[in-house]
Amino acid sequence: MSTGTGLTSAPTLSGAANLQGVVTESRGVLKKIYEILKPISISELVLFGLFISAIYIIFALMFYNQVQLDIKTKSQCYLAKRAVTSTGTFTATAQNQQGSQLYRVGYDMPSKSYTVDCACPEGPVTNTYPNVDVYNLQTQQTMRLSEKICSCDKQYYTPGYDTIYYSGYPGVTRFMNTASLVDHAADVQYQADTSFFDSALNPAKYYNTY
Repeated sequence: MSTGTGLTSAPTLSGAANLQGVVTESRGVLKKIYEILKPISISELVLFGLFISAIYIIFALMFYNQVQLDIKTKSQCYLAKRAVTSTGTFTATAQNQQGSQLYRVGYDMPSKSYTVDCACPEGPVTNTYPNVDVYNLQTQQTMRLSEKICSCDKQYYTPGYDTIYYSGYPGVTRFMNTASLVDHAADVQYQADTSFFDSALNPAKYYNTY
């Protein structure tokens, strides 16, 4: 501190004393820890470390199992995957503007096969449905059948005039709706939405993204 004569007082020693006290206390604590651990052998320390590691692994496994259980009971992705890969046939039905059923496309996931069946009431009238899009589960490729011919009780569809709509399982109808937009004669094709089939045929690769 400055005085009236312009001189500065000598620096205080309290800071150094406090530091010395902290060092002394630290040494005391370390000495106590050493006295506690001194009777313990290396083998006992190793066993203690293994015991702690075993407890950690057990709790980690319990947490992992709980997470997997939550996924299996609550995850929409997992439930959708299980439903697709373990059950039978998923279908989409073609309809005209009036809602009359024309034909039905079904996919059997376990056998990796598809069917195209007539859905109209049987009768003597020939109905021709052109450009039926299907997904080949064996080759994992989109195919277009030139036509599907059904014998119905009346005329339900006139090519070039009527429009076909699809209803049924969302993944299949999404494929049918997008595949119908593809121009197979064009150099650049609009891609059909095959995500439903991709997830069913390759669940490990597809659902790791969730």
